[in-house]
Amino acid sequence: TPTNENKIYIYFKKGGWHLSTSERQEKCQNAMNQTKLICTLGPASDNDEVLTKMIAAGMNIARYNFSHGTHEEHLEKVNRMKRLRKELGANIGLLQDTKGPEIRLGLFLEGKVLLSDGDTFVLTTKECMGTKERASITYKGLVEDVTVGTTILMNDGLIQLKVTGKDAENITCEVIHGGVVSNRKAVNVPSVHLNMPFLSQADQDDLTFGAKVQYDYVALSFVRSKEDVEQARQFMAALDYFPVIISKIENEEGVSNIAEIAEASDGVMVARGDMGVEIDYALVPQIQQKMIDTCLEKGKIVIVATNMLESMCQSARPTRAEVGDVANAAYQGATCTMLSGESAAGKFPVEAVQTMAHINSQSEAYLAKSHRGSHAFRATLTKNALLSGDTSASVIESAISLAETISAKAILCLSLTGSTIQKVSAFHPSVPILGCITSEENYPKMAMLYGVESILLPAETDFETLLSDAVLTCKEKGLLSSGDTVVVLAGTPLGQAGAVNMIRTVTV
Repeated sequence: TPTNENKIYIYFKKGGWHLSTSERQEKCQNAMNQTKLICTLGPASDNDEVLTKMIAAGMNIARYNFSHGTHEEHLEKVNRMKRLRKELGANIGLLQDTKGPEIRLGLFLEGKVLLSDGDTFVLTTKECMGTKERASITYKGLVEDVTVGTTILMNDGLIQLKVTGKDAENITCEVIHGGVVSNRKAVNVPSVHLNMPFLSQADQDDLTFGAKVQYDYVALSFVRSKEDVEQARQFMAALDYFPVIISKIENEEGVSNIAEIAEASDGVMVARGDMGVEIDYALVPQIQQKMIDTCLEKGKIVIVATNMLESMCQSARPTRAEVGDVANAAYQGATCTMLSGESAAGKFPVEAVQTMAHINSQSEAYLAKSHRGSHAFRATLTKNALLSGDTSASVIESAISLAETISAKAILCLSLTGSTIQKVSAFHPSVPILGCITSEENYPKMAMLYGVESILLPAETDFETLLSDAVLTCKEKGLLSSGDTVVVLAGTPLGQAGAVNMIRTVTV
């Protein structure tokens, strides 16, 4: 059946999904977008039918938010997705998103209260049921970290408090801007360094669970420094857990340390929700651009997230401002855009995926026509890599330039582990990348890479045999047709980690 008004047909069968080849070549099919799409899963997308439609519409990565749900519930959701991606032959990556060092309110007697301007409201470290006068907080050290005059925000910044006094257990506040506050709402303290350990016991328990499930990606919330990333990486390594690490930047301290955090991570998420609460919201757009530029220069994944199509939680169509926001992320060079509540709890999860994929597709087409693509930072990437002694960068740049000059159908990238595919993706070429990988373990980790359509091949150590298998598989999947020209990029001999030293043009 048609997946959207462009009437692009998708057929599923065991062992792989196939598109109507002529339609795919004429219309930039959603699942082939260069900018990848992350979907948060929740009650709205908690069944086979909706998930299948979301995959068909262009979902590349399934996000599991550990601020909600039990381990048992997450395990059920993960097992469903693993089953579906196998049945549909779709490479869907699995992303574990940690709670991080956050502060939350406790429970209220009646579930919620209304605070009015001028009220006195007490935040206490004592365990108690909340009322209009007081509520408990999860971080007991907050009393030590704040001073008289400190601003405290609740409920995504909608409620503003000012500290007027404190004792050993209580923080007394004046309500500056009131409103409704309810169970377990987040508490933010802008411009205040919180002496919280980065990995709470809850996060350690969640990562231990993640090691059993073996998620492909882990998003670390509220990363403040490279030490936070290194601590988490070491903790997971001890559990034999080696996911792609995405650092979520959500406060002023993280923004200040973005260069070192990006260097220590595999990627970065521009988490604009809490960032817009912790930092002057007028600065968020320029911070987003800075973070994207930093990641592009370092060859890292960068995700733009939060409130991208927020109105689609209730409406089947986005606002024009939201369309511009998603398009701008693609123009800036984001590796991925992300849906949060839209796909987790909204009324139109499938339509939200279709809409975001369509906006990304149109934005990429404009970039290709206007030649506003990756050329500027490609030179920077090459220079940085060569200065560090990685000569494969110049080989990759030559292959991309060749593919663009001869209007190749694709760059056919052969890799046993995926490292070569990852390097090529970092350059954001305008030509699609067919990433052929033999590692079943690393195959899902290709799902987030910009411009990559990943193909899992049987293990093979002979280069010519692997190339033949790759071409045949791509033709069977409708990704290549007889007569297409591709630029083949690989490292020989096969299995030599990090070596990219071979370019060849092939007409299939």
